Amino acid sequence: MKLEEFAGVVMDGDILTKEEVYSIIKRLSSVSSSPVGFPETKRSGFPQFDGDIQRLFRFHFLSDTKWYYSGTDAINVSADEDIVLHGVCLLGIENATYSVELNIMDSNTKSICLSKTGQFSSEILEGKNYMYNGYRVTFDKKVILKKNTNYDIRVEISGPASLRGAGGVSSIQCSGVTFTFMNSEYSDNGTSVCYGQFPELLFSRCKQLTFRSFEAA
Repeated sequence: MKLEEFAGVVMDGDILTKEEVYSIIKRLSSVSSSPVGFPETKRSGFPQFDGDIQRLFRFHFLSDTKWYYSGTDAINVSADEDIVLHGVCLLGIENATYSVELNIMDSNTKSICLSKTGQFSSEILEGKNYMYNGYRVTFDKKVILKKNTNYDIRVEISGPASLRGAGGVSSIQCSGVTFTFMNSEYSDNGTSVCYGQFPELLFSRCKQLTFRSFEAA
């Protein structure tokens, strides 16, 4: 936070004591280097995207059964209107790093819509009904999932075993969009509609917006 933002927003809220205000102003003005009594690490959050990002939670709870990685975890998904898929969340364990290769494929044309690889560190994420160790794999470009079209989300993960999601269902409504999940023919590591990976999808609605198709992008 910049000094101007603190003075123009936080101070007007009258939520800090005079001592706390003086301490923070000195720190922001580089007059003091002593701790101010508040966490100074940058908060994790979503990158900035067009529109409001919604979080679709796929599981009702987590299972204590360990989930090991030796193949492809995949799920098939469709939506009843066009959406922008901004990323997915994956399950991990505390203080672990995972190597990930993720693909989104149009199930009908077998064309790859997006590929993403990288290393990701697990952190505590707040789910709808529970907290969990996991990590977000977000995309660098808009991925448009066209309505009533099936897509396979596939991921190969290298890293320590994690917990697994459980209690998944085939149809979920979130923010006015109905998602349908099916087992993917590419899933050979155990992920299914009911169990496994992909606890969250990060998306926004694009019903009233116009985007270029993948072919034109």
